[in-house]
Amino acid sequence: MKFAYIVSLPHSGSTILSYNLSEHPDIVFLGEVGYALQRLRESKSQNTSVPCSCGKPAAHCDFWSSVVGRLPARFDEQAGYEIVIEEFQKKFGASKLLLDSNKTVEPLYFLRERPGLEIRGIHTTRDFRGAVVSEARRKKKKRPGRSEWITAIQAGFQWMRKNRAIQRSFGELNLDGMCRTSYEKLCKDPAAEVEKIWRFLGMSPRSFEGLASAQNAHLLAGNTLKSSGGTRTPTYDSRWKSSWIWWPCVLLMPILPLLNKRWVYGRD
Repeated sequence: MKFAYIVSLPHSGSTILSYNLSEHPDIVFLGEVGYALQRLRESKSQNTSVPCSCGKPAAHCDFWSSVVGRLPARFDEQAGYEIVIEEFQKKFGASKLLLDSNKTVEPLYFLRERPGLEIRGIHTTRDFRGAVVSEARRKKKKRPGRSEWITAIQAGFQWMRKNRAIQRSFGELNLDGMCRTSYEKLCKDPAAEVEKIWRFLGMSPRSFEGLASAQNAHLLAGNTLKSSGGTRTPTYDSRWKSSWIWWPCVLLMPILPLLNKRWVYGRD
């Protein structure tokens, strides 16, 4: 069974990339699987329903309904993943690829030990300037009294530290394949980037159109990204170009532009 796992920092374009990849008929996008399992466990104890991006609650979703029925009152993440994989095989068959945008790298350490699972990892990044400005403005809304400069410096450090950790983990994991992409590359030429990753995943050749109606996705956790006009075309967030709050990051961490060039704009 083929399994693709996207690792990234939050708000780095992993969800829009995953939706676009699921336009291929042999790919099914399940959102952030680990977080979805956590939500299902919480909803089971609270007797609430979790909505799926297909428009149905999890208990009636064509895929998640079978998972809900098997989840015990107590289970760990590894056991939950095992149930998801087994039900995925029953529902879609071994020829389909399960796409998970869980972001954190930890589940890969037990998933790689599962027999019969071919795992390909994708690390997606975002220009640190855009990431810093976006994070500073989100935090400003939650805590208006907090200085954006302090948040920006913290965000710049986290961008460097966490992306380095992802690169190091990918080197340790010895997966069946690894590639790197970025939010900027996806926005610049969605078709070229999606088709490149399809080839990396071993999918049959086809042309990318960006049609939401063609995307096969069942998200319980993650941005549902409602389409506009039947499409989900990536839109570039250029707010950092009119902001200066990312400059202190460069002064304090002069290596950031070099890492930016390598991770975001370089060739994999």
